[in-house]
Amino acid sequence: MSLAASNVYSRLRPVLKTMLTVGTYMGCGDLLCQKIALKREKLEARRAFAFFTAGFTFSGLGNHFANTAAARLFPTTRTNDVLRRVMTTNLLFPITQSITFLSVMFWRDGNLKNWKTKVVKDLPQSYLISLFVLTPLSFMQGRFVNAYWRQWTAWIQGTFWNMWLSGLNLPNREYRTFDDYWRDGMARVYGSYAYSLVSRKEKKPKN
Repeated sequence: MSLAASNVYSRLRPVLKTMLTVGTYMGCGDLLCQKIALKREKLEARRAFAFFTAGFTFSGLGNHFANTAAARLFPTTRTNDVLRRVMTTNLLFPITQSITFLSVMFWRDGNLKNWKTKVVKDLPQSYLISLFVLTPLSFMQGRFVNAYWRQWTAWIQGTFWNMWLSGLNLPNREYRTFDDYWRDGMARVYGSYAYSLVSRKEKKPKN
């Protein structure tokens, strides 16, 4: 291998590693969704391959640039730097997650017709889950897990995260998601409020 080719490979190696990592945990996450959440006997390989391809291309690139930018800005494992890194990736989350949604749609369906509906519907709840669940996990990994083991814990976290994301891409879900619980909770709150208003009117003394 020539010196120029070696230099190109050394520069591309971190990018390719991230793309492969994101691709594998997206594909494995979809397989887990099919097996555990949907309890399918026969797994849909084409769907899982679409998730892998999405992770290996656009989504992997987006994650690499976001994580690299955060790591270069705040490189140490001190509490303040880890917290700032996590906050930076949270600020970039709407961009990286939108790229993930679009890349899955592209590789699975071959078009991006309903991309606005997809992003508007699924991005808010994805961001909430990321903020309150993934953020503490990412902070603990960055603060207490060494670099070697962190790549494995991050892969496990990414796999289960994408198992949940995979469920958002099923039009006829056979299980409940955060969005279902949220809608039911809000319906109960509104129903209780409406009931209290009606009760107050009924109990109001007549003049």
